[in-house]
Amino acid sequence: MTAVYIILAIFTLAFGILSIIAPEAMWKIEHCLDVRGGEPTKYYLIMQRIFGVFTVIVCIAAIGVLLFGGDDGQIDPADLGNSNTTACTGDGCQSM
Repeated sequence: MTAVYIILAIFTLAFGILSIIAPEAMWKIEHCLDVRGGEPTKYYLIMQRIFGVFTVIVCIAAIGVLLFGGDDGQIDPADLGNSNTTACTGDGCQSM
């Protein structure tokens, strides 16, 4: 399932990069069936670039977490440097 998320992040990363490099192309993709002969405003182009930068940053972080995130968020007590661990349940705590 992680591979699917990585592929999705790569496609999203590509759209983010396209938003930074060519916001006009993103406008044409977004509005190809809505407008005939229209042009995007300067505000739209600036916001598209800002959105592109944000998208690239989030996608790179997501790919990093997916690739190097570890064991599904599980903490191994041995990694904490404390060999004297305690397990607590509803009945009380026991040293392990």
